[in-house]
Amino acid sequence: MTPAEAQAVRASRATPHARAWLATTTKAVALHVFDAAIYARNQAGDVIAITSETIGTGPLSLTVQAPSVPWTRLVAAGAPVETTGATLRIGRLDIDLSAAEDWDPVPAWTQLVSHPERLAPRQGKLEDFVLRVAPAGSLVSLLHNQMPEGLPDTALAVHRMARQAVPVLLEGLSRIEKGYVQVEAAAQRLAGLGGGFTPAGDDFLMGVIYALWSRLAREPALAAGRVIADAAAPRTTTVSAAYLRAAAAGAAGDGWHDLVDALVGGDDRSIEAAVTQLARIGHTSGADALAGYVTGLEAFRT
Repeated sequence: MTPAEAQAVRASRATPHARAWLATTTKAVALHVFDAAIYARNQAGDVIAITSETIGTGPLSLTVQAPSVPWTRLVAAGAPVETTGATLRIGRLDIDLSAAEDWDPVPAWTQLVSHPERLAPRQGKLEDFVLRVAPAGSLVSLLHNQMPEGLPDTALAVHRMARQAVPVLLEGLSRIEKGYVQVEAAAQRLAGLGGGFTPAGDDFLMGVIYALWSRLAREPALAAGRVIADAAAPRTTTVSAAYLRAAAAGAAGDGWHDLVDALVGGDDRSIEAAVTQLARIGHTSGADALAGYVTGLEAFRT
């Protein structure tokens, strides 16, 4: 495949994380390159996600308009990243930063916490929708306590290990006011579980952290989320650790904003639509996170 001509695109959204990354970066390289996303790491080890509008905005994102060719034809892993104030240049991709709008990655968690009566009666429906749309092989199988069928031995081993860790996590969450020992232990066991770009165990933990933000006030949610992220980060990939730390601060992708809004004031149809959209993220990443979210909410059911 011959290299494509250089492409110039405009950034449309920037999270606070992306703004801080751009302001403090003096040297960076492209860490991972996909057709519609690029992850770059700077001299401090911090990660930014450069994401196409076709896949939306996440907590680490600088969101840009999609170029006419896949980014894998414009940028190679290891390519240097140049920042010049108004422009970000990676390989053959030039990004104009001048018109990027600020985007707050924190959903309306406070609405769920302030009005638990809105969430509680919808938990059953939420679980039903997750079970209905989850792809085969995801950790959603934990919700109905059945081992998935037809998976290779390595994948089955992941499910078995998750099945051992989740009861410890649930007990720890139900007793969280007494400390974090069990939560931390379970997070360590789930971290990095499944391998890949963002391992299934990490995605599950991210969903659990979002359940904390849906049920607890800001300070206890922040404290417990940091315990999980700090326990998991050394045991997983650079990018996955960055997403867990963002989740610990309450930040989430736009699909989670849609789900929270639907749980706060929507109907069953809007909840199902948000769940379906999240379940399409990655091979099983979105579904694994939803499994963690439902599991975490269950720990706080009264």
